[in-house]
Amino acid sequence: MVVATAARVAAILIAIAIAGCGAISAPPTPASSESPTSFALRVTYLDDGRTVNLTVGERMDVILVQQAGYMPWQQPVSSDLSVLQSSPASSGAVPQGTTDGAFRGVRAGSAELMSFAAISCSPGAYCQALARTWRVMVMVV
Repeated sequence: MVVATAARVAAILIAIAIAGCGAISAPPTPASSESPTSFALRVTYLDDGRTVNLTVGERMDVILVQQAGYMPWQQPVSSDLSVLQSSPASSGAVPQGTTDGAFRGVRAGSAELMSFAAISCSPGAYCQALARTWRVMVMVV
């Protein structure tokens, strides 16, 4: 009797484990009809220091406009590529002095997007700062 009950419990646990395997899957693949310019979220240099939410599989756009007295922003990078990966940027042309980037939420977690812009300082001139940083925390859910 105990052996039969243990066998039944083992069979149920195996069935649950097999059913659970289907719940763990790769990140959703975008539909072929998805436009490379469709973004769930857009952040700019004005969002510096903010925390934003993005759903797994969604794309976000980053637009950093050059500020007076600074060089153009460097291409933004993700602190954790397993959570937030670079994605093809919008296909449209961006104005001179604008840096754009696109990212896709790959799995749940957090990643920081970072960029910097060096000061545009004439040789020999006094400059108050060497660079300006930009950071946005992305929570992928």
